[in-house]
Amino acid sequence: MLETYYKFSPKGFLSFAKAMPVWLNEKNVFFKKIIREGLREIEPYSIRNLKLLFPEHHLSHSASAYYPSPFKESAILTIDGVGEWSTASISHGKGSSIKVLKELNFPHSVGLLYSAFTYFLGFMVNSGEYKLMGLAPYGNPEAKETLNFERLIKENLIKIFDDGSIWLDQSYFNYATGLRMVKDDKWKALFGFDRRDSEDELQQHHCNLALAIQRVTEEIVLKMALEAKKTYRFQESLHGGWSSPQLCSQWKASGSRYF
Repeated sequence: MLETYYKFSPKGFLSFAKAMPVWLNEKNVFFKKIIREGLREIEPYSIRNLKLLFPEHHLSHSASAYYPSPFKESAILTIDGVGEWSTASISHGKGSSIKVLKELNFPHSVGLLYSAFTYFLGFMVNSGEYKLMGLAPYGNPEAKETLNFERLIKENLIKIFDDGSIWLDQSYFNYATGLRMVKDDKWKALFGFDRRDSEDELQQHHCNLALAIQRVTEEIVLKMALEAKKTYRFQESLHGGWSSPQLCSQWKASGSRYF
């Protein structure tokens, strides 16, 4: 967090001022103390006999996908908002070990892109992404508006590379240093309507935009999965991490001729 604010300074001072007290009190500096106090409320224990480990975010996602699986060796694809600096990773699981081979780093993130549309369409970030995914099927796949939304996303917000890595134009986003996910005025100018309030009635253009970003997300996820398979030549592929839009994407990847 400190490195992010330093990199983007002097932007984001208001967000920095609001976030740091919480971060200092709960997230990092006293996190071990909070865990130990919580465990002590359950039952007495010896601090000397308790060792707290903090593995990397995406390594934890990889482990949760690989270790319960029946595979002795596999490519592992994780996609999330952000963990430390990584936002997506390809790893190699073999036996009892997992090695991270490739990472996509913040602020370029498939998860944060999807959360940005969650916000713009009136749902709560970090909990309403499943609603965005559920809204997508109500979009009209043949409508010119849907196709135009998809084109606008690809031409203005994101560059998608052959290996599934992405680049997000930060001039449209505000999550790195601000208190909102996107710059509302720029998104209104781009898509032609205001950010939806959570109480506003859903219109067809909301559904069409949801479908457009779902399509883009699925394209990215499939490219990432193909990169893991092509580069590291593993027959088995596991997915972990941020899950809401992946649910449909995983089905498409598993049903494709490549897996």
